[in-house]
Amino acid sequence: MELKLLFCIIFVILNRTNASDIENLEKRIVDLEQYIQTLEANLVKKYGLIQHCETPDVPHGRVTCSSQLLKPGESCRVLCNSGYIVTPGHGNATCQSGGQWSLQLECEVPVIILSGGQTSLSNWGGDSSSDSSVEILDLENQKHCKPYIPDMPFWNNTHRIIHNLIYSPETSEILSCGGLSGESRATCDSWKFKPAATEWSFHSYPHKGPGIEMTMDAFAGIKGRVDPDKLTHPHVEKGRYAAESFTMDSTPMILGGMVFDEESHQATKTSRAFPVDWYSLNKPKPKGWRGEKSRYSAIPCKMNIPRAFFCSVKVDDYGVVNIGGFSNKTTTLDVDFRECVHRKFEDINDNQYQQFLISHKNLTDDMPNLPIPLSGHACSALPNSRNILLTGGKRHEKDTSKSHTYLFDWKDGTWKKQWDMVKPRFGHKMITVGDKMYAIGGSSEDNVVDSIEQYDPIQGKWKEIEIKLDKPRVHFGLVLVPRSILAVC
Repeated sequence: MELKLLFCIIFVILNRTNASDIENLEKRIVDLEQYIQTLEANLVKKYGLIQHCETPDVPHGRVTCSSQLLKPGESCRVLCNSGYIVTPGHGNATCQSGGQWSLQLECEVPVIILSGGQTSLSNWGGDSSSDSSVEILDLENQKHCKPYIPDMPFWNNTHRIIHNLIYSPETSEILSCGGLSGESRATCDSWKFKPAATEWSFHSYPHKGPGIEMTMDAFAGIKGRVDPDKLTHPHVEKGRYAAESFTMDSTPMILGGMVFDEESHQATKTSRAFPVDWYSLNKPKPKGWRGEKSRYSAIPCKMNIPRAFFCSVKVDDYGVVNIGGFSNKTTTLDVDFRECVHRKFEDINDNQYQQFLISHKNLTDDMPNLPIPLSGHACSALPNSRNILLTGGKRHEKDTSKSHTYLFDWKDGTWKKQWDMVKPRFGHKMITVGDKMYAIGGSSEDNVVDSIEQYDPIQGKWKEIEIKLDKPRVHFGLVLVPRSILAVC
């Protein structure tokens, strides 16, 4: 009734207003719009007012800025949600004069690169059951991408297994590090996206630090002043496998694993990081990997106990949750949260992350244990969430592969049983791509599988999808990379 009355009033007014009045009114409206459009520029020109930038809004990500008042020169960075990755060249933006950003911050759905591992359980570690090939999977579109990345290089005529793949956005490359191979010392190889490499090249020894630290370690060792375990870089001549890896705040990191030589294999709680800030001409630093005791860019991401064959989940590109694994000659149910970027709480320039730490302090200080001890399991964060999904693994060395699924919810701080996977899996991988989650490969009972399962977070159920790996794989390396960096996807 009220709407009809309004239309009647408007009709009467329009009919009582002559054409000349309407034309004048329209002209005044146009003039007002033009004045408003030029008002800001005139204020800047006449009174020297500074135009500020508005905080960017990024789909599937959130933004942290250097200041709440975004004047020219201030900067913002994007942190992409679980299931998404920063588009190359669109991770950091600077406010420019005129209130415009230097570029658009973007997140995108990643593709998967995986390599190496075992293709069968016979002849464990032998060449006939190992592999060095590289696969590229686009699970968003359920397809394989053209395999234009060459096979990983051999070390002493052997393949890498139980190794790590790490994406370094600052240097536009992937690193293949550690693992069991014919080389007793841990090594890293590199394949560059830009400019596109034709083959892998040697990158570094991840247990070796900057030259000055190595010299001081060597001097201390010769003099017998320091226990080998207390050196800045104690594992220089040893290998490392069954570790976890990721890129945290643009820095490639390796956590835990088994360190080994000809005499022993032992789980470790040491961490390694390769800061890329030594590339900067403004703040040059010695090149090399860092450890917890490094004099240059020591990493605060210290593990609480030795772990191997465990899984880790990043929290907001600042922290990590380490879950289960093989520790001190037994399988553990321990779960631990670690801050990996900030040394002090007051150094955190991210209000949302600060609030997360404050509201969940009881959990981050003392994470609830797993319902059962596990090793060889896999885990990932739910899409657009910090909650963690864990699958598979074994309870002890003689156990069979499990198909169970557990969900950790930060709200109530508990592990909850979910629907089992279709197949039991051990030594597999779990990843989040867009709004979906996947369990890939692994060993199931007495076989290595090529199947991929997809998890429905709403129903909490798993299903096998049609696309499979090119070949069965267990204990392989896997990393997520931006699809925009790959012309073949």
